[in-house]
Amino acid sequence: MKIITAEEVKARTDAGEKLNIIDVREPYENAEFNIGGNLVPLGQIQSMQIDDLESFKNEELIMYCRSGNRSG
Repeated sequence: MKIITAEEVKARTDAGEKLNIIDVREPYENAEFNIGGNLVPLGQIQSMQIDDLESFKNEELIMYCRSGNRSG
């Protein structure tokens, strides 16, 4: 797993790169503020089966939360 800064994400999106951004916070947190991407709360990810995640195995996923504890 690689750590990426908010500045790096912004630079890459500003350059037109399509990123797979996943917000692992709760819906109420996402409603307060979000940077786009998909909302998939951590509890939902933890309950997914391996088959559900297979399509992402060769993809870079950028996951974020409020503090870094849930996304790390």
